[in-house]
Amino acid sequence: MGQEITKEIKAPMTAGVIVHGIAVAADLLSVIFQNDVYKTMQGSFLNETVFPFTVVSHIIIMVMFIVFLMTMLLYKGTSRKLAGIVMVVIYCITGVVMPLVDIFATILTGRFAGAGQLAAYNTLKTFIGMVSSPFIVVSTVLVFIAIGRYGISKQDNNTFSDIKEGQHHDKDIH
Repeated sequence: MGQEITKEIKAPMTAGVIVHGIAVAADLLSVIFQNDVYKTMQGSFLNETVFPFTVVSHIIIMVMFIVFLMTMLLYKGTSRKLAGIVMVVIYCITGVVMPLVDIFATILTGRFAGAGQLAAYNTLKTFIGMVSSPFIVVSTVLVFIAIGRYGISKQDNNTFSDIKEGQHHDKDIH
């Protein structure tokens, strides 16, 4: 039967989810107050309402991080290493696909919505990038630390804290 994950895993994962949540909150506030964003970004001539795909992307990643956390908390299987690898692969695929979808959304905005919408879209997207990037980077680092620790942790009597403290058991030494 599986054990509860240790604080060395749970703390950075939870912090990563919270910090990413701050980024999503900043994104949504930027969308809500986009007229103020336009003024800040010297785009006071803009009078368009847009919702950049970047916000959707950040929300999807937030949900993914929550699923990762829930997996860590609830997974009772014996292969945490494989679970960790799967999480990293899913994150990497998402990290490659989301910018491509964002480019496609930008092209569609320019093609079908016109120059004013495209200017507003890119202005808001740029502002969101500036505001949320530090949070996104920090949350990603925290999540990867947690996934790495989770992947090397044991589910039997040897927990991550045993590995951290340098305690080895005969069955672990090959």
